[in-house]
Amino acid sequence: MFDSIFNAGEIFLAVVSLVTLSLGGVGVMNTMMMAVAERTNEIGLKKALGATRRRILLDFFLEGVFLAALSGVGGLLLTLGLASAVNSLPMPTMFAGLPIHWPMLVFATCALGVVAVLSALPPAQHAAEMTPVEALRYER
Repeated sequence: MFDSIFNAGEIFLAVVSLVTLSLGGVGVMNTMMMAVAERTNEIGLKKALGATRRRILLDFFLEGVFLAALSGVGGLLLTLGLASAVNSLPMPTMFAGLPIHWPMLVFATCALGVVAVLSALPPAQHAAEMTPVEALRYER
């Protein structure tokens, strides 16, 4: 019974982490869509001056990945700092502190990378598919 309680807790935490990760991806995608909308005239000007579809795609894609990586590193540092702060406190006899499992940390980092790529790609493709005339004519 004790093991089943811990298994249920692990499943619950895994679901919460997946929901949080997907919400982070939606946040990155929303931020990048707003950046594309705000910089539509700039995209049109770049295309009119000879920027290729691939260059526009790469610019916005790298910006989205950088945004996700920066927020991931911030979250990772916050997690490591909180875990070390809790572990430095005197512990009760049945509490082992907040151990950091490095394989899970690597898995979470890789999952963040996949979500960053998947959430940065649609806004970058949208920016790259704009035609110069319509992008220059666009008004907010």
